[in-house]
Amino acid sequence: MDDQEAIEATLSGNREAFGFLVSQYQAKVYAVALARVYDRQDAQDLCQEAFLRAYLRLPTLRNRDAFAPWLFMILRRLCVDFVRGKWRKELGEQAMKRNQGDTEDTVDPQHDVAATDAAETLWAHIGQLDDSSREVLSLHYGQDLKVSEIAALTGVRESAVKMRLQRARSRLGDQAGHLKGAWGIAPVPALSAGIMKAVTNAGPLKGGIAASSSWLGGAAVVAALSWAYVAVFAVAIGAAFKREIDLISPRDKLKQLAFAGGALLLMASMVLRP
Repeated sequence: MDDQEAIEATLSGNREAFGFLVSQYQAKVYAVALARVYDRQDAQDLCQEAFLRAYLRLPTLRNRDAFAPWLFMILRRLCVDFVRGKWRKELGEQAMKRNQGDTEDTVDPQHDVAATDAAETLWAHIGQLDDSSREVLSLHYGQDLKVSEIAALTGVRESAVKMRLQRARSRLGDQAGHLKGAWGIAPVPALSAGIMKAVTNAGPLKGGIAASSSWLGGAAVVAALSWAYVAVFAVAIGAAFKREIDLISPRDKLKQLAFAGGALLLMASMVLRP
């Protein structure tokens, strides 16, 4: 099954097919959310909300091959709203530092202190990068994705992905060599069950393939009737002033026709405006 088949099946009423999309992208979505908000629990919540909104809005997705970039656009908007309303960068850095101490592995205390200091310094510098740079870093180092794969996933040109990676590495300097390990300490939680539970609780989709077709058909009918109205109005105006038009010179007729044409175009734009 590919994305398009999963989308078609979901729109046909098979909610389980949406689980395929969740399994395909949950780790990548979570990695980006974590890079943007710096807190694991918040990243999980945003990840779940992104998938839920994608499910509910799936009937509006026209390009079935663009599910991944569309999903990431939804996630970015959620993260921006979240950051503006709740999160501040300095608090986010503190949350990430706390999360780094949640591992269950026992290590040598002296080594642990050194590793923690290095990680804190690295995350402090990562926190100074812009969102788009942290996003590509999380996908490249946290998910082992190539530049071409990141571009296809996010809808960003490969040249832009390369530029963001190079800019981030340049700003991090010598610490860039520790990026792989930095994202390695943030394992991806099991999110599928929670996401699918939210999808199930949301109920059946309102609209789908049939509903979309019906809407498009209705829009076409409205447009056709609107053009018909404009045409009838134009004929009526022409008939009403035919006698006067016949009495003026050919040059003046051209002027009148040009004026009438402009008026009709203006009327058509007002009638057909969405």
